[in-house]
Amino acid sequence: MYLKQLEKQSEIYKEAYLISQERYSADSILYKMKALSAKEYEQSLMQKNQDKTRYNQSNLDIISVSIHLAQLNKAIKEYMAEEKREKTEYHTTIMRLYNQLKSNILLWEQTYLLKAPITGLVSYSSFWSKHQHINAGEQSFAVIPHSPGKIIGKCKVPVSGIGKIMPQQEVNIKLDGFPYMEFGTIRGVVENISLIPIRIEQPLKVEYANWVEVSINNLTTTYGKEIPFTGELTGTASITTKEMSLLEHLLSPLKYLWSKKMTNHKHNKTTELENL
Repeated sequence: MYLKQLEKQSEIYKEAYLISQERYSADSILYKMKALSAKEYEQSLMQKNQDKTRYNQSNLDIISVSIHLAQLNKAIKEYMAEEKREKTEYHTTIMRLYNQLKSNILLWEQTYLLKAPITGLVSYSSFWSKHQHINAGEQSFAVIPHSPGKIIGKCKVPVSGIGKIMPQQEVNIKLDGFPYMEFGTIRGVVENISLIPIRIEQPLKVEYANWVEVSINNLTTTYGKEIPFTGELTGTASITTKEMSLLEHLLSPLKYLWSKKMTNHKHNKTTELENL
């Protein structure tokens, strides 16, 4: 706004200078013709010079203000760049400290808190008193959910019999602590079979077994008794595999022997051809 005001004022000074210059030119002609006194001629010259000086000074003021404006604009750009850089640094620092705080909180929770992913009743695995120390990794209690939702059973099956198990086969489960002669059994179906067996190390040998996932609709036994869900139940599962008739049981060994004999016969025949 100040620069625009100076430019308007400079236009006025310019007009005044042009007028005084024209007047001086006319007075010069009159002075040469002896029609104007020396004093009036000097006053005209002085007025022209004053108007010229004032006009030139206004131009210098405009140049000075323009330079100052350029410096201010440069400073503004530098301040904006500095502001952007500091914002980036502060944002990076805040995010780093925020993530560090989250990590520290998570570490504190993992170190000092016992958290359960579900709500339910707490069942202590031992007798605890106030201010009693609990070692890291020590089982202290279990949480029994109010609404267990879908119940899934998992059982280990030796690899020797895994080939007979298929999805949707019926499963009868005898629960430990609930004698099946009195309570009955729980029924389910085979839901999924693991593709890779697991290694089970025992004192004298190493065994391999597959996990079989069993879907259980409810905990009502075959005797109509409701088994309370305590978070984890153990027992023995009997999987009903494909039924075979008596004739199939008798013929299966013969089929195996016949297949083995045909394999050996083909092998011997191939050996004879190679020898020929």
